[in-house]
Amino acid sequence: MTRDLNRMRAIGLHGLFLCLRPESLADPFVIERISRFYDLVQTTYPGFSVALTIVPAQKMAISRQNVVSYMRKQGIFDAECVLRLSGRPFLGFSEDITLTDRPISDVSIRQWGNEWHVRPRNGDYDQVSAHESFIWVCAGFSGEQRSTQKKAMAQWPQPRDKHGDFFRMGLRRAFAAGAAIVCVDSWNDFVVGSFVEPNSYDQDQMSRVLREELAELARQRNTP
Repeated sequence: MTRDLNRMRAIGLHGLFLCLRPESLADPFVIERISRFYDLVQTTYPGFSVALTIVPAQKMAISRQNVVSYMRKQGIFDAECVLRLSGRPFLGFSEDITLTDRPISDVSIRQWGNEWHVRPRNGDYDQVSAHESFIWVCAGFSGEQRSTQKKAMAQWPQPRDKHGDFFRMGLRRAFAAGAAIVCVDSWNDFVVGSFVEPNSYDQDQMSRVLREELAELARQRNTP
């Protein structure tokens, strides 16, 4: 994980979404690992944020109050590296979760499909959610039919853009829209072929694209 965090920081990412199954939170080992991960992030990578998100394997109902109370008891919201929106700790929920009780005022709860758009499955990455101007940017699809001739890539819903042009275009659209939170989809989702992590297929092409676009954004913001 240290290697991944080093790479994320070197690229220019400011944080990550840590997705967990609801049942894993009842496992003391998982809670201990989360705590150790938080310690690693805040001591070694100051300023880097972790956004905890609950993602179930299937649709289910969850009580906000129960989850928040449990996390408070475990000290999960206390870590310095926890993402905070308007000063309140963040907690995300997948669109497959039905939240059964009232909102909680001192925790910034965001749900995909409600406050934030769900992760796109049809190539439409241009929607900007009103809350915090949240926007997804896909790291690997081109929208063109291009065969890679490899069985491991046969199930990708769309072919990967090996040169990063589609990713670059998405980043530019997100920055032009003034999005406050740009979520790169994703670091290492090799199942659907959308990933930034350096790999044997296109090496560090996507990370170079991201660095270049962040540098260009900084240049534009510093230009009178």
